[in-house]
Amino acid sequence: MKRGVFFDLGRVLLDFDLIPFFAEIARQTESDLATVRSSLANARWFDRYERGEFDDDSFFVGLQKITGYAGDEQQLRRLWTDIFTPIDKNIALMHALRERYPIGLVSNTSPLHISHIEQRFDLLAHISVRVLSYQVGLMKPDRRIFEHALKQLGVHAEGSVFIDDLEVNLSGAKELGMHVIHYLPEVDLEHELVKLGFPL
Repeated sequence: MKRGVFFDLGRVLLDFDLIPFFAEIARQTESDLATVRSSLANARWFDRYERGEFDDDSFFVGLQKITGYAGDEQQLRRLWTDIFTPIDKNIALMHALRERYPIGLVSNTSPLHISHIEQRFDLLAHISVRVLSYQVGLMKPDRRIFEHALKQLGVHAEGSVFIDDLEVNLSGAKELGMHVIHYLPEVDLEHELVKLGFPL
């Protein structure tokens, strides 16, 4: 049986903080963080962008219309992209796992975030298969994104594991028979992998 290890990106390999982004919109619109977040959530604006329904420029045009933001768009773009910090222990673990298993990435993400990560961090080039929501038009937890990932990496569901920080995102992988790990900062990821039969 061909085995593989699949990682989520945000809060598994890279931590991120969008508070400065929301705070800038709130400051410019004389609103508050909760209102800004709810207005964008109600419009499903992030989901639609990460599903690849529109390009980067359209994302910011729509964001300005939804929130009433009339500030510096370049500043807003910077606050949208420059949000990541490496989770070093998990990146080191990923490199160790590469010696024994093919590695895949399954991420709900956006073109600007991936472009920034590629420029800033030596990470994505070391991952064999990268299944990105905006490229395939699918988002976790849709089982089809995991079917695509398994096929691209050439591994079997029953012999593979998917790691994500959001429990809801694990459901599609579970349906296919993949092992799953709900990762939180207090979780010993190496220990959990060993328990599932993925030793280093």
